[in-house]
Amino acid sequence: MKNLSIILIFILTSSGLFATDYSKIDSQSHYVPFQLTKPVDIARYLTRNLYTEEDKLRAIFYWTANTIRFDVKQIPGPDYRYMVSGERNFLKEVLDTHQGVCQHYAMLFDTLCHSVGIKSFFICGYTHQDKEIAPLSHAWNAVLIGGEYYCLDVTWSAGYIEDEKYRAEFHDDWYLIKPSKFIKTHVPFDPVWQLLEYPLTNDEILTGNFIDTKEKIKYNFTDSITALQNRDTLTSLITENLRIQQMGITNELINNYVYFNNQNIVQMRYNASVGCFNKAVQLYNQYVAAKNSQFNKTSIPEDEIKALLENAHKHTDNADKYLKILLESNQRSHSNFNSLQSAIIHLKQELATEDEFVKRYIKTLKPLRMLLFTKQGGE
Repeated sequence: MKNLSIILIFILTSSGLFATDYSKIDSQSHYVPFQLTKPVDIARYLTRNLYTEEDKLRAIFYWTANTIRFDVKQIPGPDYRYMVSGERNFLKEVLDTHQGVCQHYAMLFDTLCHSVGIKSFFICGYTHQDKEIAPLSHAWNAVLIGGEYYCLDVTWSAGYIEDEKYRAEFHDDWYLIKPSKFIKTHVPFDPVWQLLEYPLTNDEILTGNFIDTKEKIKYNFTDSITALQNRDTLTSLITENLRIQQMGITNELINNYVYFNNQNIVQMRYNASVGCFNKAVQLYNQYVAAKNSQFNKTSIPEDEIKALLENAHKHTDNADKYLKILLESNQRSHSNFNSLQSAIIHLKQELATEDEFVKRYIKTLKPLRMLLFTKQGGE
């Protein structure tokens, strides 16, 4: 199983977009008081007396690259499941230890940027050089500065691994790189994050075919990014996998990423089904409690009684819908799925029985309604 980190095998060089003298900003970005442990406090301290997005971005980039040390012991590192499930708090880990792998660098940088209003994006993918794909996945960032998207890699700018030891050596080679150049070494799993008007397939990237072709349909990736930010996590994972598959699953790293996405999709759909079912049971139990009180001696309004059952039906149907998607998606049968399916069927039967009772109850003259409860008890 391949995981989200990278052994810094490639000692690559690039060139940043801006030929800017950052020495003044860098000199004040070496140090953050140890009392500051929250990302927002760290970011505000680093960007004090800085007024442009470019200067603030540089301070955050420099501090992150020079403060966090790559932890060789964590190779191959955490897997993709933790990215959605939240079972591990990578941000807390890196702030507590000032160590981590690429995922920690990129996540910390992303959080610090957002803390001061800089639009940053966390990206997962793989790296390559001369048609050779690195054995482990990688994480990096993109930022939106001055209306333009740029890519950067804090991990690779911080240092490298040599003889299984980490060597801290800061440089600007991977700071603010145009997407059309960055794609020659860094390939995001989701083609949206190529940030190109004519996205490349994985085969085209591996063969070195980086020329935009007019035969392709122009892609508005900015609209896609906006849509991603407005979608729920489940929908985002589903659409991401579709885009990845369209670009070709050409190596094990891509295949693993899609697999873990699918695992998260299954878990989230199952959780959604369980959540709907539990809500339906809660509503049904409220109805049963009201019925056991003989609808509070028939004083509960008919609309409230009907609403309890209708809402229970709605949540039961939603639970059934989510579960059917799982059962129809060629996923392996799971005992939890089967148990939930049986429970949903049973609840539907109970609701159908109570639907009939409520119909009789409403049709019955109010002075005679109490007899329905006596009759049902005798039966």
